[in-house]
Amino acid sequence: MSGSTMFPLFVLNVPCIRTAKKLQPYTDEWSLIYLTLCQLCDFCWRMLPLNKKFVRKIPVKLVIVLCFARVGFACMFPMLSLPKAKVTDGELSSMPVIQSDVFAIINLVFFALLGSFTATIGYVKYQDVLDNEAEKARGSFILGAYLQTGLFLGSISSVCLIPLFK
Repeated sequence: MSGSTMFPLFVLNVPCIRTAKKLQPYTDEWSLIYLTLCQLCDFCWRMLPLNKKFVRKIPVKLVIVLCFARVGFACMFPMLSLPKAKVTDGELSSMPVIQSDVFAIINLVFFALLGSFTATIGYVKYQDVLDNEAEKARGSFILGAYLQTGLFLGSISSVCLIPLFK
């Protein structure tokens, strides 16, 4: 969950390779498109698991695999944004490890898909594997605590990582 609060730090620093060739690696238009696409994908994939019939057909093991796959997509964002693209003396002096606008967009779509889809389906599906109401109540508490802890740790991590992007 900590990826959700660290996410803007990396996303706003993913350069547009197309405009970087014109010595403008960061543009407001690119950031707006990138963030809008993320929010749109997040919304669409968050609505899909609300269909109870659809959710019942998804095995718990698949949900677990999708959760771990999200970690892989999250690891791509630092490679898409570090080292920070810099223009020095009219030339690009540094560029990130992965330099592809198409890959950046595909990674973003799958990251948003897996984040919202697995979070929503996890909250809906976990109740199927528990036996009684007491376990379901404890499960809700644990999921809530996990979410809040992740948001807190992600926020603290973002503050610590800001110097990498200066």
